[in-house]
Amino acid sequence: MGYPFALVLHTHLPMVVNHGRWPHGSDWLNEATFECYLPLLEIAHHLVADGISPKWTINLSPVLTEQLASPEFQKELAFYHENVRRACAETRAEFARTGPPELVRLCDFWEEFYERMWELHRRIGGDIPGTFAELQRGGHVEIITCAATHGYLPLLSSDQSIHLQLRTAVETHKRHFGRPPRGIWLPECAYRPRYEWTAPAGPDRGRRMRPGIEELLAAHGLEALIDSQQGRIYVTTDKVDEAAGARVAPATPSSVAAAQAAVVERHRSRAGGVLRGVAEASGSFGTDQPGYSAQSPGTYGEVWTYPSAADLRRLATRGHQLLRLAFTWERVQPRLRSPLDEVGLDRLRAAVSAAHAAGLQVLLDLRSYGRYRVAADDGSVEELVLGSRQLPAGALSDV
Repeated sequence: MGYPFALVLHTHLPMVVNHGRWPHGSDWLNEATFECYLPLLEIAHHLVADGISPKWTINLSPVLTEQLASPEFQKELAFYHENVRRACAETRAEFARTGPPELVRLCDFWEEFYERMWELHRRIGGDIPGTFAELQRGGHVEIITCAATHGYLPLLSSDQSIHLQLRTAVETHKRHFGRPPRGIWLPECAYRPRYEWTAPAGPDRGRRMRPGIEELLAAHGLEALIDSQQGRIYVTTDKVDEAAGARVAPATPSSVAAAQAAVVERHRSRAGGVLRGVAEASGSFGTDQPGYSAQSPGTYGEVWTYPSAADLRRLATRGHQLLRLAFTWERVQPRLRSPLDEVGLDRLRAAVSAAHAAGLQVLLDLRSYGRYRVAADDGSVEELVLGSRQLPAGALSDV
């Protein structure tokens, strides 16, 4: 017997309004609006007009919803629209003069697309959240929420912080969509079962039980969470809505964790074994300091270091089997196309040997991001880019 299908869409952007325009300012939100949110509304309206109810489940995160409802966003979207209109016209004229006709037609396509989306935006009065709410009132979509600021819930040190994320999410959802959300898309689909916990610091250092995520969700009336790995919806209450059109299971302190553990086991059986590991980046520390270069790589033991034998043994006792060990190009080869530095190599070899002695396998990570920095005669630092004339790809072969 097969399972019913649920199309669950997750939409989220961090706060970008009033944080500039490009690359990670309002242009990010404007582009998503023209190429994602408005097209979704267009398709939904076409389906409803044809007598087909989409029955989508869509998450509009609180921080995204607040931005879509912001007057400042409306001004930024109008500015963005004018820019893309002008770009289409200017590019069409250029391609008409120099390019093949296919590129001219491509400009026509995008100009028509942007104008159609802008007309839809005008028809709905610029109210994207309100239009989704109208579709929900008609029974065509189910809008769920996310944590207020997309906080990674399992790693928040205080359950009070999790409650604040969830309470704010529910209140924001009710304000914009007229009713509380029934479900939630957990940020990064991150789940934590009930477990015994010891605070790392502070007055409450005794061991205590922390509730699982599903218990915290239920406290705020959130009835369902999504497990993207299993393609399953878990309910936090005893109310299983068979009409939801989804694969549904009860969320208990162990059911979600067990399902996710099954995913790990499945990957282990396919890959012939999965290694649990940790990335150790201290060998790349200090590269962001002013003046860092091959001639001035920072003092070992002060600015940067490799993990000690004791640190590595501690990692191994905690169940780790793999160490990703970062190092930088400049610290092992102070001069390009010259022999590697013996002191730098000895330090790296010692760290690798200590990891092997602790029972760890090692993955060396050359963390230079395709760059090599050298000091100029005037004391400035020049950053050479791998693949350029100054730093051809063959230069890396020496390392």
